[in-house]
Amino acid sequence: MGRRSLFGQIFIVICAVIVALAVSLVAFTYQPFSSYLWNRISRELLGQTRMAKVAMLAQGNFVSNINSTNQLLSNLAKASQVRLSLINEAGEVTFDSAISTAQLDSHIDRPEVAQALVEGEGFSIRRSRSLDRELMYWAVAVDEADTQKWVLRGAKATSEIKSIVLNWYLKFIFCIFLAFFALALVMRFFSRRTRNALSFITKQMGRLAEGEFGGRVNFNENDIQETQKLAQAINDTSVRLSQQFEFVVNQKNERDSIISSMVEGVLAVDPKERIVHLNRAAAN
Repeated sequence: MGRRSLFGQIFIVICAVIVALAVSLVAFTYQPFSSYLWNRISRELLGQTRMAKVAMLAQGNFVSNINSTNQLLSNLAKASQVRLSLINEAGEVTFDSAISTAQLDSHIDRPEVAQALVEGEGFSIRRSRSLDRELMYWAVAVDEADTQKWVLRGAKATSEIKSIVLNWYLKFIFCIFLAFFALALVMRFFSRRTRNALSFITKQMGRLAEGEFGGRVNFNENDIQETQKLAQAINDTSVRLSQQFEFVVNQKNERDSIISSMVEGVLAVDPKERIVHLNRAAAN
C-alpha cells in the first residue's frame, strides 16, 4: 500500500480536528441551549395561559356562564395542546381538560396555585398526582368582581418538552456537522488544486534534471499565491538554464569551428594523456 501524500495526511488531521471541535461544541452548548429552550417553552406556556384568561374574561361574568366557560377552555386546550384547569379560591377544581373533576381532590396545597393566589402568578415543575407524570405548571389569578378569586392553570408534560428540546438539539447538531462537512469539502477542493499544481512543478523539475529546458509550469491568477510564486521561480530557472546551456553550446561550436579550420594539427589530452579532441589536420 502506497504512502499517503502530504495533503492526504493534512486533510485527515484537519478532519479529525473538525470532528473534535464539533464534539466539543456540542458538549459545551447542550446545557445552555437546553436551558434556553426550556425557558422559551415556559414563556410560551405562560403566554397561552394568559391568553386563555383574556378569552375567558371577554365573555363577561364567567362564573354565571360556567358551562360556556368550560366549553371555551376545552376548545382552547385542544387548540394549544395545553392542559387547562379552573380552580376556585377554596381549591376546588371546577374544570380540567385532561381528567374528570370528580377524580380530583382539593388543589389549595398545589404550589403554583398557592403562589398565584398570593402573587398573581405561580410556577412549578412537579409530578401530577392525578396523571402520575411530571408536568410544568403556570397558574394565573382571575379576579371576578364582587366574588371570590379564581385561578386558571396551564400545564404541559415535561416529557413533551424534553422531546421538543431533543428534536431542536438534533437539528442544531445536524447543522453544525453539515457546516463542518461543507468546510471539509472546501478544504479538500483547495488541497487538490494545490496538489495538482505541485504535481506539475515536480514534473517540470524532473525535466530540468534530464536537461529539458523548454517546458514551463502553467498557472493562472486563481491559483494560490505561494504556488504561483514557486511556479514562476521554476519557469525563471528554466529560462536561465536554457540560456546558459545555449551559451555553452555556442562557445563549444565556435571553438570546434576555429580548431577545425586550422591547417596545423591540434589535439587535446586529459591529465591521463588520453586524447579528448583533435582536428582534421591532426587526424591526417
